Amino acid sequence: MRHDIVEEIRVSGAELVDKVRNLVREGSIRRLVIINNKDEVVFELPLALGVAGVGGAFALAPILSSVAAYALFVNDTRILVERSRDAGNSNLNNGLSSHQDQGKANTHHTRSSASGRDPYEIDVDFEVLD
Repeated sequence: MRHDIVEEIRVSGAELVDKVRNLVREGSIRRLVIINNKDEVVFELPLALGVAGVGGAFALAPILSSVAAYALFVNDTRILVERSRDAGNSNLNNGLSSHQDQGKANTHHTRSSASGRDPYEIDVDFEVLD
């Protein structure tokens, strides 16, 4: 079972857009949740593909503009950041052996990596359950 790290960040409305933009650029973020001061979820952004770089900036422009519109009306918000513990390819092999040891499912992992030539190409990890 994959265990992710959840971090809570408190920001004011003026800092919200810059903080979200910086978090998305990190690339290790799996999900962002913006919560208002009444503990209501107002925005949730799954980032399973790890959008980053120039292509990510264009893809996230509508999302960041909606966060900016929300930020105009709030003073205190919290951002829940779910990060993946998987930092590299070594964890792909560890995940494979742990699934087989548990006997729950046979899994194999496929990794597609960006060649660096196309700015719109991204790295994607696929896990296929048999």
